[in-house]
Amino acid sequence: MRLHRPLLVIALVAAAVVGVPPVAAAAPPGKDPVQVLAINDFHGRISPTTGNESRLPTAPGPDGVFGRGGGGERDDVVTQVGGAANMATLVQERRADFRRGAGGSAASFFVGVGDLIGESPPESATYKDEPTVEVLNALGMDVAAVGNHEFDLGLQELRRLSGATDGRFGDDIAACQGVTPGVDGCFGQAEHAFTGANFPYLAANILSAGTGEPILPPFEVLFTPRGVRVALIGVMRESTATSERPEGLGNVVFREEADAVNRLVPQLRSEGIEAIGVLLHAGGQRPAGDINGCEALDGAVVDINQRITPAVDFIVSADTHEAYNCMLPVPGGEPRLVTQAGSYGQMVTDVRLTLDRGTGDVDRAATYAATNVPVTREAPDPGVRAIVDYWVAGPAGQVPAEGAGALPGEGDTGSGAADDNRLLIGVVILGAISLAVLAVAGNRRARRNRRRRAWESYGYAPVGRVRTPPRVPPADTPSSRD
Repeated sequence: MRLHRPLLVIALVAAAVVGVPPVAAAAPPGKDPVQVLAINDFHGRISPTTGNESRLPTAPGPDGVFGRGGGGERDDVVTQVGGAANMATLVQERRADFRRGAGGSAASFFVGVGDLIGESPPESATYKDEPTVEVLNALGMDVAAVGNHEFDLGLQELRRLSGATDGRFGDDIAACQGVTPGVDGCFGQAEHAFTGANFPYLAANILSAGTGEPILPPFEVLFTPRGVRVALIGVMRESTATSERPEGLGNVVFREEADAVNRLVPQLRSEGIEAIGVLLHAGGQRPAGDINGCEALDGAVVDINQRITPAVDFIVSADTHEAYNCMLPVPGGEPRLVTQAGSYGQMVTDVRLTLDRGTGDVDRAATYAATNVPVTREAPDPGVRAIVDYWVAGPAGQVPAEGAGALPGEGDTGSGAADDNRLLIGVVILGAISLAVLAVAGNRRARRNRRRRAWESYGYAPVGRVRTPPRVPPADTPSSRD
């Protein structure tokens, strides 16, 4: 149930979920157990990943040390991970693990920490990441912070994708507003018809240059079944202002991350909210090792944590594609949970807290811990797998096979990739882009004498060049190259 209030409140009453063996003990009197499941930097990896993205070192090799063994080769124990259907199963299992024995006051929330979309594989990117949004809805995501890649197609497109709030932040844009269904948006049909995210995106430190107000909601307030509140503040790394395309961000100014958080905390506490977490799209780096380790953590998240008020109880971070699970020192306060869950859906962070109903605050003497859990591939959820299969099959058009007179190195694949990327790598003649040339060196895995889905060209474009998805022609209709 979503409530539109000035404080942007979501009332979330958790339903029972079947699952795996019990671990949680019964909640003490006057306490509400809370679970925050978190992912970050998913980048639209709805299908099971391949290559290095699918390989997660989960234990050291025979030498007992992560990294290279005595012979110079990596000898770590590697687990195959990834895929949205496998993540759905893990989320269900972790919720069941948490709730069993925790009592009726337990609350579980699923959150994202930015870059959930953008720089996605073709089965999502071709359709403006609507497939990823559909998957996140099916996973039950409650709220997400923005990352830099949420702005790849511009602020208005992000507002179209994101869940509407109460109209204060200009994000009440209908899912199919401003697009031609099936051509440049709203690609799904029947039960896959696009309705937008069921969750809002947060951005406390991105302000309109004209009004000084946040361009998206700065925080969300979540309720336990007994009415104890938890506020989540979303912030993105300040350096995005100079590292990303200005046309994607619009006319905005950035506030420093810790400053944005510290300005909101007094407002939240004045409303009686004491349990506060931060979804921070900035992170740190550490040597490869235990996904639940914290040794030698360095980078922006360490500095930001030092400057965020001790009133904040935990920080779930992102952006650097690292895995860590830390208790970092806080000047003038107790050590604080700071985590990150790698990237590409390889793992989920499971944060467990206990709220005191009397004070409304996190009771750190009770449960206060986190675990990064690999997304293994034993039992994919059939419902989410059906969504992924629909988009992989693709309501996309096809382009013809290679014809006579092809350029050297040009196949049906290379020409299609050039067509799809003409706005990026074309030659401008008389004010129009009339020739698209794809370097032969970039034409990977060229395929001859076959037809292909429109999105397949994404796999052949020069790495890192694609930002704008191609227009998807109607099904079974040749492209304009004819």
